[in-house]
Amino acid sequence: MEPRPARWEVSPTLTPDEIFSIQGKLPHRRLSPLIVQLLANRGLRDPQEIECFLEPPEIDKLPDSMLMVGVSRAVDRICRAMADGEKIVVYGDFDADGVTATALLTLSLRYLGGDAEPYVPHRIAEGYGLNVAALNTIAGTGAKLIITVDCGISNRQEADEAARLGLDLIVTDHHTLPAELPDVICINPKQHVDGCEDFECLAGVGVAYQLVRALIKCMRETVPEKLHGKNLRRLR
Repeated sequence: MEPRPARWEVSPTLTPDEIFSIQGKLPHRRLSPLIVQLLANRGLRDPQEIECFLEPPEIDKLPDSMLMVGVSRAVDRICRAMADGEKIVVYGDFDADGVTATALLTLSLRYLGGDAEPYVPHRIAEGYGLNVAALNTIAGTGAKLIITVDCGISNRQEADEAARLGLDLIVTDHHTLPAELPDVICINPKQHVDGCEDFECLAGVGVAYQLVRALIKCMRETVPEKLHGKNLRRLR
């Protein structure tokens, strides 16, 4: 099979005058030409938009992640797993988004008292997304709950196999929604919710972060003693 040629999408280079204009409107930022170009590559040229990007609002002013489809059910299941001492496996993709999402969610669950382990499939031997061999391996370790990050939204057959193995599955993903979702708890910001439009372009690690936010909010309301002494700024 012939490898497909790489497709590069090169952002247009700003002119010196354009760079100088943006720098002049934000003198207190002392933006270097490189930073101005990187911001422009993200579609940020308006000074007000750049300010908002560089100085984002306080987390409490962000939309409530509990409003996202599936989040409330996922938090309930995770809290039950942590209360019962169940082993939780965080199953992530092998790219940068998947690895950072896996690390974020695994470390957060551990910090909050959960028994969590990561699983990242081998790029060559296992490929992308959930696979049946991995599910059998995970089931053999005694795990009862798998949370995917950055993958799983198109793995309906694998989700059915997880159920057959006695595994509960929570899918967190950000990729395009398939015609038929897995028959499990699914969290994907492309499942539109009024008021949560800011989440619709999140990467996989962003979705994992919103799940952690919701988990902390729920624990504050239901088991605040478990958060006593925790420096939650580490998770912000």
